[in-house]
Amino acid sequence: MHNATRQAIQASIAVIVTLSIADAFSLERGIWATLTAILLVSSTFGESIKKAKERVSMTLVGGLIGTGIVLYLQPVLPEESQVLLATLLFISIGLIVYFLPRSYAWASFFITLFVVFLFSLLTYWNLSLLLVRAYETLIGALVAVVVSGLIFPNRSHVDVQAHYLTMLDQLDGFIDNIFYSVASPNPQYMCQLMDWHHKLYPSWEVLKNKQSFSEFELTFSRSKRQQLQGYQFGFDLLFHYLTNILTLLEKEPSYLCAEFETELAQFQQVIKENTQLLHDLMQGGSIAKQNNDIHSLDAIRLKIRQKIAQLNKDNPFPDYAEVERFYSLIYYLRKVNQLILDLINVAKT
Repeated sequence: MHNATRQAIQASIAVIVTLSIADAFSLERGIWATLTAILLVSSTFGESIKKAKERVSMTLVGGLIGTGIVLYLQPVLPEESQVLLATLLFISIGLIVYFLPRSYAWASFFITLFVVFLFSLLTYWNLSLLLVRAYETLIGALVAVVVSGLIFPNRSHVDVQAHYLTMLDQLDGFIDNIFYSVASPNPQYMCQLMDWHHKLYPSWEVLKNKQSFSEFELTFSRSKRQQLQGYQFGFDLLFHYLTNILTLLEKEPSYLCAEFETELAQFQQVIKENTQLLHDLMQGGSIAKQNNDIHSLDAIRLKIRQKIAQLNKDNPFPDYAEVERFYSLIYYLRKVNQLILDLINVAKT
């Protein structure tokens, strides 16, 4: 089912349920509960939970602050209060527009201030209305969450898992291009690497946002929530080290890369095997007991260090900066592999 169709059905059912509750319990301003239910039906169940929490909490905070301002201004400055409240009303409108695409929590806060100031100017506002606003917002939020979870639910953590698998597929090609760039410098490989970075890194930022929704869905599943947090932490560091490798490759690779072509090919093979292993595990597969010595790069790194020491002894390097650049590349590649191994351990939990 198309996402827009699913949300339309959920919103319609949420309205029916909310209006039924408003009629059954004679809610004073059922429109507030109804509008809240419509607005909180989101693309995923996790997002609905997150927005509901933010809407209810910031409605309470905004309502208390707005009510305090109104109750203070009207008796203290009876003549100027209308002008001041009108000014605060227009400021609230501007801040709603500013925060709506940036932070739903702050947008909810200023929406509540807007309602308080508008009612104060047109009719009246008091603590009784604040109480009505609070419990009707809570009713609308609960309806939205229940409907999102029961009627054609779209689980954020399922989307996140699929997104991770897609990123792993792209990561495999990216790692290949890294080693191609090192083995035989070519502007085409570098362009492909930069293109990957410009497209996939923003995708990772979107994924992190989706993951925050998933954590709300998994509130009562500690193991799955911890696994999700482990993925986020590991992939975040992984992107950090891959970006550092890109920075290194902006210059011509060290001439030592040609000297260590065999060892770098072994690096590539181990990282690719581990990436495939992680991909299989995240798809729900199982693996035999892992031999950390086989999947680690420590033995190859030690071999490289010994070989560099021997080369320097036979013929001292004229520019040790090239050696440092080569060591930096080896360091970051080893970190990438270690993070993939850490993610494998997360996937196995």
